Amino acid sequence: MKISKIFTLLCLLLASVALCGCTQNGGNIGIWFGTWHFQEITADGTVVTDPDGKEFFVQFQGKIVKLTMEDNVHSPYNATYGNWAEDDDRMQWTFPDPKQPLMPVPGITAANKFTILHRSATHVTLKQVSEAGVTYTYTLKKVI
Repeated sequence: MKISKIFTLLCLLLASVALCGCTQNGGNIGIWFGTWHFQEITADGTVVTDPDGKEFFVQFQGKIVKLTMEDNVHSPYNATYGNWAEDDDRMQWTFPDPKQPLMPVPGITAANKFTILHRSATHVTLKQVSEAGVTYTYTLKKVI
């Protein structure tokens, strides 16, 4: 009898955590929720590649954005946390903690303002112009 009560309480606890995890838009952040892979990055139309084979990912949950860098054996070893917001065809990512090192994603700074060029449930294209006038385009593919 005790095991069934413990199981019931555990299920209720897990359900409450799952329902309270996201707070933006009543918990629904639409297509953004999950993990996105930086499939291609261009700077002024030229594809930027990492010579060391590092790959970058971005994750969204609630109002939190997380940038992750993985090495060539796909083990994540570094992350940067910040905030994100979306308004129509605009998106912002901010990383306000100066003590937290930024992931070395080309063109990404502590304050980013993107134009959403394309968005679907599986692919997104973002564009940002740096302070130096370089136009960065990020093609993201949903992983999870």
